[in-house]
Amino acid sequence: MDGSRVVLLTGLAPFLDACGGGGGGAVPGAQNPSPIDSVTIAGRVTFDFVPILSGGMALPRLDYAAIVPRPVRRVTIQVFDDETGALIDATTTSDSGGYSLTVPMDTLVRL
Repeated sequence: MDGSRVVLLTGLAPFLDACGGGGGGAVPGAQNPSPIDSVTIAGRVTFDFVPILSGGMALPRLDYAAIVPRPVRRVTIQVFDDETGALIDATTTSDSGGYSLTVPMDTLVRL
C-alpha cells in the first residue's frame, strides 16, 4: 500500500449546465468571444475535529462543544462523467484542503 487515500464526496456532485451563448443581440463590428469549452470546479475539503476533553479524575471524553473544522490534506479528488462513469480529471488536495479540477462545459459530473 502506497499510503495514498481516496475520498468519495457523495452528495456534493455539482451539476454543470451552462449556456454556450447565443440569444443576445449582435453588435455590429464586435468580435465574437471565443467559446468556453471547459469550467473549473474548485473548493475546500474539511472534516469536523472533535477534541478530547480531559481533566481531573474524570475519564477523557470527546468535547462536542468545541468542534473545529480542519482541512483534509493530500487526498485524491476525482471527477467522473455521470453518464459514462469515465474519469475526467483528478487532483490532490493541498495542505489547506483546497482543490481545483477542470471539466468540459455542459457535462453532468460527480465528484
